[in-house]
Amino acid sequence: MRKRICVLLAQLEEKTQNRFMKAFTKEAYAHDYDICIFSMYQKYQETDLRNVGDSNIYSLANLAGFDAVVILLDTILTPEFDKKLLKRVKEEFDGPVFVIDRETEDFEYILIDHYTPILKIMNHLIDDHGYKDIAFLGGKVGHPHSVQRFNAYLNALKSHHIPIRNDRIFHGDYWYNTGDEFAKKLLENKDDMPEAVMCANEYMAIGLAATLSKNGFKIPDDIAIAAYDLTSEGQTSPVPITSAEIPADKCGELCFAKLHAAVTKEATKEPDLNTEIFIGGSCGCKNFKSTYKCINRENWETDHSEVSFRSDFNHFSEDLLCQTDYMEFFKTIASYSYQVRPFENFYICLNDNFTDPYSFIGPLARREGYGDKIHTVIKVDGNPDADNSGAVDYSRKFDSIDMLPELNEERDYPTTFIFTPLFFDDRCFGYAVINYGKEIRFYTEIYRSWLKNVNEGIEAFYRQKALTALIDQIKAQQIRDRQTGLFNYQGFREGLSILCEDNIKNGRSVAIIAVDIDKLSSINEKYNRFTGDSAIQALAKFISTHTYEREICARLTNDEFLVGIVHSDCEKRYKEFLAEIPENGIVFHDASGKEHRALLHNDIVTVPLNKMPDLDSIINKVVNAKNHNKKLKSQKEIVLSELSKEDKQKCKEVERILDNNLLSFFFQPIVKVSDGEIFGYEALMRYEGDTELTPSEILKCAASLDRLYDIEKASFNGVIDCMENNPMKFISKKVFINSLPSHQLEGKDEEELFARFKRHLGRIVVEYNEISEFKDEELLNKRKEDYLNLYIEIALDDYGSGYSNVNNLIRYNPRYVKIDYGLIHEINTSAQKRHFVKNIISYASKSNISVIAEGVETEEELRTVIDLGVNLVQGYYTGAPQKDAVQKIDNEVSSKIKRFTFSKNAEAFDPEKIVQQ
Repeated sequence: MRKRICVLLAQLEEKTQNRFMKAFTKEAYAHDYDICIFSMYQKYQETDLRNVGDSNIYSLANLAGFDAVVILLDTILTPEFDKKLLKRVKEEFDGPVFVIDRETEDFEYILIDHYTPILKIMNHLIDDHGYKDIAFLGGKVGHPHSVQRFNAYLNALKSHHIPIRNDRIFHGDYWYNTGDEFAKKLLENKDDMPEAVMCANEYMAIGLAATLSKNGFKIPDDIAIAAYDLTSEGQTSPVPITSAEIPADKCGELCFAKLHAAVTKEATKEPDLNTEIFIGGSCGCKNFKSTYKCINRENWETDHSEVSFRSDFNHFSEDLLCQTDYMEFFKTIASYSYQVRPFENFYICLNDNFTDPYSFIGPLARREGYGDKIHTVIKVDGNPDADNSGAVDYSRKFDSIDMLPELNEERDYPTTFIFTPLFFDDRCFGYAVINYGKEIRFYTEIYRSWLKNVNEGIEAFYRQKALTALIDQIKAQQIRDRQTGLFNYQGFREGLSILCEDNIKNGRSVAIIAVDIDKLSSINEKYNRFTGDSAIQALAKFISTHTYEREICARLTNDEFLVGIVHSDCEKRYKEFLAEIPENGIVFHDASGKEHRALLHNDIVTVPLNKMPDLDSIINKVVNAKNHNKKLKSQKEIVLSELSKEDKQKCKEVERILDNNLLSFFFQPIVKVSDGEIFGYEALMRYEGDTELTPSEILKCAASLDRLYDIEKASFNGVIDCMENNPMKFISKKVFINSLPSHQLEGKDEEELFARFKRHLGRIVVEYNEISEFKDEELLNKRKEDYLNLYIEIALDDYGSGYSNVNNLIRYNPRYVKIDYGLIHEINTSAQKRHFVKNIISYASKSNISVIAEGVETEEELRTVIDLGVNLVQGYYTGAPQKDAVQKIDNEVSSKIKRFTFSKNAEAFDPEKIVQQ
């Protein structure tokens, strides 16, 4: 295995680091070493957050995988980070470590010689030009580099016995403004200007020369200037600056020589460290050779004529911002990687959570180190002719401790991998890696700027994804059931509508399956609401697990669930779904974790997709069918169960009653609250034989005997018989007859009944109770049309009992709604009941529906329902059921009704209250 060196530095493209690494790498390649460089983009960032994000790249380096470590510590200027880094290296690595340009106690260090070049330039100024009055413009006070340069200045003066003047010494920060400040200080005494100025770097020299020139001083005729670090700006100035290269290359050679000796234990010849100075015109020399050369382009293309990073036509950032899909976003990055060519390979490696915007950039984003798993999301071959169609791939996953799998690939030449961070502020996305093959090459400022666009693009893209996810979440709350996460009614309709629209007239059908839990109320009563919720959650999970991706699942009400299917064979798909339901029921658990099972009820309605279907109608139809079958099953269970002796006797008696038409009917008055007069009667089924049977017992037995149809027939005909036998008692009165929707008369029975209805036009009100519902919507619609033609009105019984619901209110479109006894009983003491009843009345009044308070038994209940605004009242307080229909209720009760109504109306029209309102 080839030996490998870890190099930690910052701002690799900067000249000093670049020259160090070129010399170092040349020697390393010559001795067959691989190199991994971990570089921050800048020596230090402007904010603490960016310092965290940029410096995080060093945590990626798995030091155990290297033979030696080199740290260019003076380039890593993140506050307090140097101590943390050295501590980590000391704890995790026991091989050779070399620190460059900074003294340390724990490791061998190598200082770049900044002393000799300055000394040589000073000697040139003194010996060759004879300057005796030389000022010094230095760098940061106390910095090792500044100290070396300043000492060289002082020692040059001392060795030539030239007095040192403190007023000729000025320290700054190595930037242009320091030169400007020093020039202004010198100009305060123009009669005592120095002959020359030795500057610690060329940036300060340029600032100094610029200000002096603006004030009439010529360089070098009036004042000579020399500097150090040899930049292109200094060499292309109006007068090239006499200067010297920072001997970073010599340091690089020396560093590798020492490193190789430490790794191999072999003696190595150290390089020649002699440094040359470059003579320009700023020192006063006349015969100098410019170091700046104008080099012709190698190619005809220019940055403006080609789509390169610096081109006016570079739309990299815009194209990144346009993306909304993960794959397209990463493909855009890969497609623009040509802008940083040439390279052998380029990689984008991201943390494991890169498809989750919340954990990638949100509060839970990684801020220190890297995840255990990394994805090489982008891998680009630098050959322009290479096939990079698979450059973006989510499946390339590896352990972060490996840094990059390609490090361990066999090669017949040494190479360098350069790692740089992908981050925004302190949030760590991952890292980029670039490799130049066997060529000694490093990235430039173009690569750094290009990756800056990538970082900003990632942040913007993931912010957009997070915002989109938030919007979707808000939208989901509007179309999703909070408890189960499935669609609610609105979401179900929207989702299934889209599926239907896409499949009209293609030979498919739409089917809706209705599913609910058997005896959920019993589960709640036997255990608690938590256990019932557990059963609901279990059913939701079962449905989600056993439906396909393009099948729509929803929770309609408490335990009412729907599954929407668009399929070429819906019945087959339904059978597949049913086959998944366990025979002994789905599993759920109570609060203690104990396992229970719940049976399910279901049904299906299928409609061909010849046109856009009425989904609301299908939903109503399938729910009603399911509920009907559920009740039939319940009745069947009753029949099959072992009856007690008493129950058997009752069923036998009911069979006799029905066979011999022995039912009687009592009439309970329904009273108008407007005047206390009788509005009509509800016909109530009774049996007057020796065996005591309540109406509910009769119905129960009839259901067990499958004789509810006979109950329906006997009820209508028996009540009409009473009306026709005593016609004077029912003049101008409505008669409410209870009906079982699921047992409507058919054929001849229907014809005969309708013929009798025609003799009582406008007087019959059919009252649908809670025992059953219509088998299908077609029958309901037909029955409503029939009744409309016969001037028969509809009443909805037991509203608010839990059986009659808003769905039935819409389906039946009744003229009357009877509020259930359970809501009326002691309503005067229950604010909750009053609130609920008030809402029913409010809705009814807007829908032309008269409200009947059923089961009024006390004066207080009467007063309360009148105050709430009911239209009619019924109950033992206003009149008990009688076989002979009473013609007038008790006078005292009637008076109270009128008084309560008057009081309510008077209060409603109170002028003071009207003004207040």
